[in-house]
Amino acid sequence: MNNNNTVNLYKKQSSGSKYILFLFLTVYCILAEFFVLRLNQPTNKILNIDQLNNTNNMIDTEEINQLLKLYKGTIEKDQKNLSIKQAITHKDGQITLHDNLNIDTKDGDKTIFAEVNLQSGATGDLLEVTKNFKMGPLPIFESPSVRGLKSMGTWKREDNNFEINNFYKLSNNSKGIDHRFVDSPENPALLNLYKDAVIEQLQSMYDLNMLNNKKIDKGEFIIYLVELPTMPIGINPFTIGRNWHQDSIQNIVPVDPELDESKIRSRREKGYNYTFFGPKLSTYDVHLTMTYENDVRTADYRHISDDNLGNTNITNIPSVTAGNTAFINQKYGIQHSQIATGALIDKTIRRPRRAILMFFTEDHEIWKPMPGQTRLLIN
Repeated sequence: MNNNNTVNLYKKQSSGSKYILFLFLTVYCILAEFFVLRLNQPTNKILNIDQLNNTNNMIDTEEINQLLKLYKGTIEKDQKNLSIKQAITHKDGQITLHDNLNIDTKDGDKTIFAEVNLQSGATGDLLEVTKNFKMGPLPIFESPSVRGLKSMGTWKREDNNFEINNFYKLSNNSKGIDHRFVDSPENPALLNLYKDAVIEQLQSMYDLNMLNNKKIDKGEFIIYLVELPTMPIGINPFTIGRNWHQDSIQNIVPVDPELDESKIRSRREKGYNYTFFGPKLSTYDVHLTMTYENDVRTADYRHISDDNLGNTNITNIPSVTAGNTAFINQKYGIQHSQIATGALIDKTIRRPRRAILMFFTEDHEIWKPMPGQTRLLIN
């Protein structure tokens, strides 16, 4: 065989190998990004096609019906003995990590992060609802995102007594609606549980010195019962990837917002309040709580800030136990992470995970409803 034939044969084999490799990678990506996601949907949490047009069907499960039927209200009015697992306090630009129950906030220290066990109260019962509500089946050819139920309303505090003034929903022609989430069913028992869980968390934040010390105050809240999608195996299934960020509140905007486009863009890109205590607010400067169902991987948290020299300082926060509630003041530089990949080293992210997210504003005079929205009160 002459040299030319040998070279041609090598080229053909090399081209064939590249084609097979390309075909393998294509099939792998399709399976990893689409079909694996659908196979991991729990069948007992999927609505039938004829149930999709009625949100009441989402909470029509034996577990939820039994819970709402028996629920009598389990808020502890005196929460001075909170089951605190860890916390971070802030004073004069310095943060302190606490891993015990003795958090002293008498000298002006502000709690900016805390992990609290609320599993025996209203939050714990709402987590049971979150674990058991149903969703429509995922589409075959579409990368799924977070989805679930939402509810919103306003709260009022006089001293340490909280009350829910009303629940509301947005009209269909309102601007800025997050269509990943549908309005919760107007079920009186469910709304009563929402109310108690909101009050429980507000009281906890007040006792943790996370809220202001006004005698009378008002604010808004939004509740999301979340289904986090199954994590695709991805390009590198052996490494947990993290996308650090903060989440903005929907439907409410500051009365006097930050208007500097460079600052707005920089914060969005960096994912935290790099100006640190700037006088202008953004929709990220709110309290956020996260409560994951048991036995799943929870979000990671960290504190991040820039000093006067432009150096970035990061303090990692120990993992929060699933079932416990993470209280976060985003204005003070607390981030959380979205898992990007790594499904082969953590089996809990190979199936949908459920969680409760709540957003809170305080000091209603510095916030206002988003323009272009119409609120419909729910009795």
